[in-house]
Amino acid sequence: MNKIVYKISSGIAAASLFALSMAPSAFASSIIISGNGAFSDNDVHVRNTNSTRITQSNNSRISNNVSVRQNTGGNNASFNTGGDTTINTGNASSDVSIVNKAGVNIAHVDGCGCRENSHDIEISGNGAFSDNTVHVRDSNRFTVRQNNNSTIRNFVRVRQNTGHNDSSFNTDGDTVIWTGDSWSRVRIVNKSGLNVLH
Repeated sequence: MNKIVYKISSGIAAASLFALSMAPSAFASSIIISGNGAFSDNDVHVRNTNSTRITQSNNSRISNNVSVRQNTGGNNASFNTGGDTTINTGNASSDVSIVNKAGVNIAHVDGCGCRENSHDIEISGNGAFSDNTVHVRDSNRFTVRQNNNSTIRNFVRVRQNTGHNDSSFNTDGDTVIWTGDSWSRVRIVNKSGLNVLH
């Protein structure tokens, strides 16, 4: 009769969605091959696998469509008699500011959560010519995967007009046309996705 005793004790690691604090878990095994008869063949195979995987995925699609149209022109002062004629258009100005910030992945990881394995192996008191073998394989795998896809599209159209003013066929007077200033400023800041691993 083969007599093999195998005892296992293990710990548990705690995880959080935003911050992962992983103290190494303990794994202890006690393997005893004892009291077996002569010519007995006793094999023990122990394989411990600890795998931790953190996956963060962020997909951002941002689209801005801005259209600005300003018109202080197109004024008409015609067919006036007996006096001065003046057209004074106002200013046409625009200030467009767009700031886009795509998604951010942040992973705070304290330790890898790898198990600290210890094995107590005893082979004793077996009969003559017995073959006793213990195979132990421990492995730890820790993987962090962050994926960030960003698509940002900006469409800005600005049209300004202070011209196309008309003053004609006026009699006995001076004709003056003052057009206002026309200026435009467009500022666009795009910040694509960001991955941070601590």
